[in-house]
Amino acid sequence: MSSPRIRARLRHLVAAIVAAAGCAVPSPEQAGPAVERISAGIAFYEARASNDPVDRTARRQLVGRYGERFALAADFGDIARAEALAREVIVTSLDRSRDWSRLSSVLLMQHRFAEALAAADSARRHDPADRDAIGSYFDAALAIGHYPDAYSALQPLPPHAVSTLARRVGWYLAVGNATAAAGTQRAICTTLEQSAAGAVSRAWCLTEVGRLADEPTEASAAFEAALRIQPGYRGAIEGLASLALAAGRWEHATRLYRSILSAAHPDLYRRLAAAERGLGNHDRAEKLEAEFRRVVAGDAQEALQGPEIIRASLAKGAAGREAALTVALREVERRPTLESWTLLVEVHRALGDESAAQQAEQELHAIRATISQARPGAPAR
Repeated sequence: MSSPRIRARLRHLVAAIVAAAGCAVPSPEQAGPAVERISAGIAFYEARASNDPVDRTARRQLVGRYGERFALAADFGDIARAEALAREVIVTSLDRSRDWSRLSSVLLMQHRFAEALAAADSARRHDPADRDAIGSYFDAALAIGHYPDAYSALQPLPPHAVSTLARRVGWYLAVGNATAAAGTQRAICTTLEQSAAGAVSRAWCLTEVGRLADEPTEASAAFEAALRIQPGYRGAIEGLASLALAAGRWEHATRLYRSILSAAHPDLYRRLAAAERGLGNHDRAEKLEAEFRRVVAGDAQEALQGPEIIRASLAKGAAGREAALTVALREVERRPTLESWTLLVEVHRALGDESAAQQAEQELHAIRATISQARPGAPAR
């Protein structure tokens, strides 16, 4: 399993759990109306909250809705408001475990991994048996690279729940067990079919099967099936675009990427640039690369797009290697995962610093050892 595919799957883990629970993740055609629907809900609950300063229910609803709108529109004002409300509710909460879990999820969306883990730990301390608290702790521990803690948190969760299975996929990918990840994802799809889940949930599941497929034909079939169930489903379109890009079908890749291009997903600017470059449109490619750099500028975007920024810097050759090292070191500090250390090894080698690369590889070996101790026999990529 390649690092970009693992990274993509981990990036979608929270959305996966939401989709598995039956919440809709809009397609491109639905995104505008969906934002309007969410905004209407926000206006309603904001009015309730302003009229009643102790209405915790309204504030909890707002946390979720601001999080939804942030996922669609990538407006950092929304996620800042969600965080402020989540913290406000905790002060007077009678259910602090759930509210700390809610705050942890908001922090995780911002890639504030250490804070998310601390909030999830508070949730568990208030109610060690609460499934939301246990699940949020798993999500944060896995994201920050605390593999033994994540594995321990996974054990008490109901084994056949779709949210648990989705988390198991995240675990398997994090430790490099692609076969188990793919098998578990297919099991999720079977469960969703048998439970008569909605079209979006089933499209999400098939899209993830496509992401995990080893063969392009298998991946393409899964993406196409997802689009038959939910026409316009964004993840499936992105999957087909990536297949087209890898196969050198530049025009097809360009058309698909342009249909889903969004500042909320700046990595797509770089992929579209690669397709335009394949067509010989170098000026367009340079503009797209410049747009990527503009969108990801700033500390908040670095936290969200660190690996993409590192790879973009490395692609610039000698001129970008020092910048790549700076971001890679911060990425390791933010989340000392297998992926972060692997990227740091790559950057050190690009700079010709073999001694530093070997030191980073020693960290990788140590992490793999902790994974093996957490679950004997678990492979670590």
